[in-house]
Amino acid sequence: MSHILKINKDISYLKEDRLYLIKGSFLPFILIMGIFFTKFVVGVIVAKQLLIINNMMFILSLTSLYGLFSGMFFSRVFVFMNKKGKRF
Repeated sequence: MSHILKINKDISYLKEDRLYLIKGSFLPFILIMGIFFTKFVVGVIVAKQLLIINNMMFILSLTSLYGLFSGMFFSRVFVFMNKKGKRF
């Protein structure tokens, strides 16, 4: 799954300094901007009281999108913990 989501596994952990070294990536920036624009669009739809907010397909796609964003961020926790030596 990490290959599909392009999760950067090039992480090293320095125990003596308690420091993570992570190769740079635009993925976190894209995720943060995706969340921002999604929340912005939802805010506009709610403020304008558009009827699409009551559409079940809209609700399902929106919650799936939020779940995808959350899952991609949360997956980084597993990568960090595996590098640090703690296993889930």
